[in-house]
Amino acid sequence: MTLNDLRRERDEVGIGQEILLVVADVSRAVVRSYDPTVYGGEASWGAGLEDLVQEVVLDRLLRERQLDYALTVASSTEDFRRLMTRQVKRTLAHRRRKSVIDNLIGRALPILDGEGFATRGDGSQRRFWLANADVLDREPADTEVYEAAVAAAVIPKTPSHGLERAPVVYSPAALQALILVVAETLSTELSVPTLDRVLRLVLTDWVASDLVDSREAEYLPAAGALGPEEAAQVDAVVTDILQQLPAGSLPVLRFKYAGLSDQEIGGRLNLSRPTVAKRKELALTLLRQHLSDESEPVREAVVSELGLRIARAT
Repeated sequence: MTLNDLRRERDEVGIGQEILLVVADVSRAVVRSYDPTVYGGEASWGAGLEDLVQEVVLDRLLRERQLDYALTVASSTEDFRRLMTRQVKRTLAHRRRKSVIDNLIGRALPILDGEGFATRGDGSQRRFWLANADVLDREPADTEVYEAAVAAAVIPKTPSHGLERAPVVYSPAALQALILVVAETLSTELSVPTLDRVLRLVLTDWVASDLVDSREAEYLPAAGALGPEEAAQVDAVVTDILQQLPAGSLPVLRFKYAGLSDQEIGGRLNLSRPTVAKRKELALTLLRQHLSDESEPVREAVVSELGLRIARAT
């Protein structure tokens, strides 16, 4: 089977036996590294592999026209297989993200129903907003959703190792902070579909980086709860860092937590890229100085708590 054979099949029948065999073979090789209960919803890939292949074919190759793209840019059958491997992994990432976000929205609803929020409507038409806030009765524009996602990206995430069906992603305090940041950033009411859009933007890179070969991933057990003395030390260190941050470094550090580049930060703060780099380095130097003598659990807790306080301060 040559690349020309695959192109001829595409031209004559769309997706025929040969193309389907390549997708199935690539999928079979890829899923060996992925937990079927997490990415396939089955105890084994025996039952879930066919569903995955069909999803790749329908969603990626046909709906997104990735088959035409692959057959245009590929220079060999190996190139074509590599491009099909990418589409299989994209499909797995999409499955993973849906699971993660569904879980987060389920955890967010009690927060939105709780003290501090007002609500109206029922079911999918429910809308939420901060009590006593003056908000617009409409869905936010794409640019507004993006701004809310940038603000929410500051909130520190809980490390995951790619093996859980729906990882925690955010601690209870972090998730509450995220909901507040999104509600404060938006000038409109907040619906579940809008929260879904924000989370998909925030977690795109996180999900992609989380799709690792479980045989190669180094499992690091979650740090246990800090003792009273360590918790007090974390609070003291974070307070000192915030008090000692050089002028102008806080907004730069906030956007660095959100994952923006120096150039993007400069555009948002109307600063030159060298100025952003200088302020960033001053903040990171201060952070390193305060963490150099601390234990690993305290360092991790400081970085997480600092992100939460930065988010709450904006």
